[in-house]
Amino acid sequence: MEIDVIEEHVALYDFVEELRKSNRGSKIEIKIERLAPGFPPLFQRFYTCFDALRRGFLDRCDPFTPNSPKSAFTPKSEDSFRIPLSHQFV
Repeated sequence: MEIDVIEEHVALYDFVEELRKSNRGSKIEIKIERLAPGFPPLFQRFYTCFDALRRGFLDRCDPFTPNSPKSAFTPKSEDSFRIPLSHQFV
């Protein structure tokens, strides 16, 4: 069984394009290295962050983010977030 590297990379780019069409706002990156002219491209990595998942994560984590309008607490000053031990040695 012989694999055509060029066809595989074309299929991968088609897949990425289809993901971008069907998941607007999502971040999709592909990294391919070209070692030299005449050599087939070398696949490095594929990254995707679906917008719906990102928004859901941020909405759920927002109450725990300092200085957020939805925050469960509001700091009195920047020093409120420092480790308490740091004030003992000043």
